[in-house]
Amino acid sequence: MNVRVIPFLLALLLVAGTPATAPAEKAAQTKASAAPAKSETDAARARALKDGWPDTPAGLFAAGWVEAFATGEKAMQAFLESHLSQESLAKKPMSERLESYRSAHDRLGALTLVSVDKSEAAELTAVLLGEDAKRYPFEFKVQPKAPHYLISINMTDTRHGGHGGGHGH
Repeated sequence: MNVRVIPFLLALLLVAGTPATAPAEKAAQTKASAAPAKSETDAARARALKDGWPDTPAGLFAAGWVEAFATGEKAMQAFLESHLSQESLAKKPMSERLESYRSAHDRLGALTLVSVDKSEAAELTAVLLGEDAKRYPFEFKVQPKAPHYLISINMTDTRHGGHGGGHGH
């Protein structure tokens, strides 16, 4: 069995550069949207728990990423813009991140949680089922301290010989 770790800084890679918001403007936006954001966050958490994701920062991040991955490019962009640090967003243009997303989505389709193999507050290893009916192990790492920005997402490709190899991202 060939095992290849594919740095799937897919979502990762989608960590693109949007201009930083001025602190006063950002504070006003946060204050103005606090109530809806909380109800949206509560609803997303409820969906994640119902689907079997762990109630940890990494588990809830992974659930949100999988939902955005299935929903489409606009959802993924919004997810990345809210789950990547400003430093990370400045390192890679969003256009590159979205190109990586499109490539992965074209290859895997929507993903569904099959199992959680390892769950810690800031790290989660889960098996996701692609639309091709293949299982893909993913590892999600987030910062240990709030707001738990994305550190990395990796996919381990465990295809048997003759079924093709993985692609680096």
